[in-house]
Parts: sequence; C-alpha cells; structure tokens
Amino acid sequence: YSSEDEDDSTIQQTDIERKRQKTPREAMMASTNKGSGSLNLPPVPNEIKELFPDPRKDYTKHIPDPSKHEGRIRTIPHVEGNFATHIHVRVKAPPEFLNLMRSLETYLKTHHTSIHSCSDNDSATELELHISLSRLIILKYHQIERFWNNLQSALGRPKSFTMSFARIIQLMNDTRTCSYLALEVGMGTNELKSLLEKIDYVVGQFKQPTFYEKPRFHTSVFWSLNHLSESLCEEAEAAFGDMIRDYAFLPDDLVCQIGNRKYITKLDQSL
Repeated sequence: YSSEDEDDSTIQQTDIERKRQKTPREAMMASTNKGSGSLNLPPVPNEIKELFPDPRKDYTKHIPDPSKHEGRIRTIPHVEGNFATHIHVRVKAPPEFLNLMRSLETYLKTHHTSIHSCSDNDSATELELHISLSRLIILKYHQIERFWNNLQSALGRPKSFTMSFARIIQLMNDTRTCSYLALEVGMGTNELKSLLEKIDYVVGQFKQPTFYEKPRFHTSVFWSLNHLSESLCEEAEAAFGDMIRDYAFLPDDLVCQIGNRKYITKLDQSL
C-alpha cells in the first residue's frame, strides 16, 4: 500500500474511535483511576479468605516437600480453584486416653522404629479423634455454599451417641503408599451408618465418590511408609486392646472441612 492509503486508513480509524461511546464500566474505571493510578477494590470477605491458607506464608509453589512430612507426598495434585473437602465425626478423648495412646506409641516403636503418631501436637493435653464419613471430595468455589446447605438439610439435627473402639486394625490408603494402625469402632457403628447414608446422598448429588461399600469406621492413630505387619497389630491388640475397650465416648460434632475452613454441626448430646 502507498503512504496515502495508510494515512486515509489512520484517519478513518481515528474517526471511529471518537464516535464510539465509553461503556459505563470504562467510564467508571476512568473516573476512579483519574489522579490515583489504581482502583480501590473492596476487601475480600472473611468467608472467602478462610478457605485459603495463611496469606503471610508462601503458598505459590504447590510442590510437596517429603522431608517436611516424614517422607509422605501429596497423592492428589493441587489444582487452582479446587477445594479439597472431607467430612468426619470429631471425638474429644480425655487425657487418660491420650496417655494410653502415648504408651502404645512407645510400645510400637520398640518393634517398628519408623512408625509415627497421627497427632500433630506432641504437647496436647487431650486427644482429638476423627472418624471419616467421606472420601476425598473436590468442590469448586461456586459449589461450596450449596453443598453445605444440602448437607445441613439432609442431616437435620443429628443426635450424639455412645461409641467405643472394638479392636486395633491395620489399614492402607487407596494408593497403598502408607500404612495405618487404627482403632475400629464397635459400639456406635449403626449410628455412624445412619449419618453416612445422608452424607452419601448429598455427595452423590455433586457427582463425587461416595464412601466405601463396606465401611470400617475407625480413627487412625499411627502411620508408617513401611508395611505394618499383622503380627505387630496382633501384639498391640493383645497388650492394649482391653484397656482401649474400657473407654466409651460421646462424639462432639460433625465437621465438614472445605479447604482451610471448617463447617461444624454440633451433635445433640441430650441422650
């Protein structure tokens, strides 16, 4: 093209841009930015911030560091915008039960040095036990409120119940990369099944995997990257099983953890 053609084209484009009116959003942005150089956005609501880790820490690199987790690695890769969700019943055990678990840990480590406690707090004065009622669920942000509302509607006003542990068992995770020593629920199994039916119904509505077909309700107390032998489990059961069965518990609440936020439904303890 000649330079005359280019000049004509430039003039026509300039005329078009002059005639085009600014959209309301463009006008607002221009007005807001005038003299300030930036847009003052409203603060992020707390209910959104609570879903994410502490912003003061560096979470920009989601690369698992096994050295910080006794060799464990993330089995489900982090995906931006996905919120890992897990539902469990929470039981607060008394100090005496915590002392019993510490004695069991000492006993186990004389036979299996690579075993670790599932409790993160070595200085705790009471033990918080979790009994899983879901597999790992993945939710998008726009699904969170509806999921929690549906779950509350399905659960109604759940009552607490008396439960106890029947035996020490050995389990593995789904990827068979980690072994667990767990306490299997005896008394209270029927009540947990009733809660699970309601939870599975809601989980299915969101096309997420429901719980295991033949559930073994339990709380994991120790883990190892090495295989835990049946004989170790049997020895622990023989030494500590009767003492564990002496304890009965009233579960406190049902917890649905979505990202870093906990949604809690209290269990009515007026039996």
